[in-house]
Amino acid sequence: MKINKITYLLITLSVCICAISISCASNKSFEHSKEKIENKLLAFHSEDYPARITNVMWRQPDIELTVTIEIEPDAQSGKAFEDVLEQTRWAAIKACNAINFPHHAVPPINILVRDDGQLVHVERGGFAHFVVIALNLPTDVPSFVNFSADWCDKGHKTDAAMDEVAKSLNGKVHFETVDTDKEVGLTSMANVVEVPSQMVFDKSGSFVGLYDGPMEKDRIIEILQPLVDF
Repeated sequence: MKINKITYLLITLSVCICAISISCASNKSFEHSKEKIENKLLAFHSEDYPARITNVMWRQPDIELTVTIEIEPDAQSGKAFEDVLEQTRWAAIKACNAINFPHHAVPPINILVRDDGQLVHVERGGFAHFVVIALNLPTDVPSFVNFSADWCDKGHKTDAAMDEVAKSLNGKVHFETVDTDKEVGLTSMANVVEVPSQMVFDKSGSFVGLYDGPMEKDRIIEILQPLVDF
């Protein structure tokens, strides 16, 4: 059956309209998710939290979350200050997890600390920054970290898929597995609640995403493609 030019143009136009509609719906859903996170954070309050979240900002296209807090004078140094940063970080992580943030990835979290309106401290990268330091990840190639355990069959399958990809990349990506039973503190800091889970960093050590569940070779390649030439 032959398709004349007018029919062809109508079909093409219909496909384009469908694609635009899907994209708009996806963007609307994402904007709604971000608004929910903002509302949760601005409403965050705890009796042992000597600060107040005053602003929540997003940077696109990288999707980076920045939380501004106003801190009380008696919590500006020492352990009290570290506790405030930790509570703020976890409040942001829980807000993202509570609304099932797209792609199951918690975004990089920056914290701006103000005292009476004056900026006194900037905390960049959130929990991911500590993972980079703890594992001494390289800063010249991307890193793919699998959080697993000896008893986890799905984790072993992810490790096998990682080995396959590693062989094909020949050192272009750093692959590492963390034993969650031996590294309990690091696992908690990384916000890993499911085993296996994976954290991905670009070649500068910047956080790309946290992914839950087992991962096959094709999915690993899909995640790494924007970061490295295959």
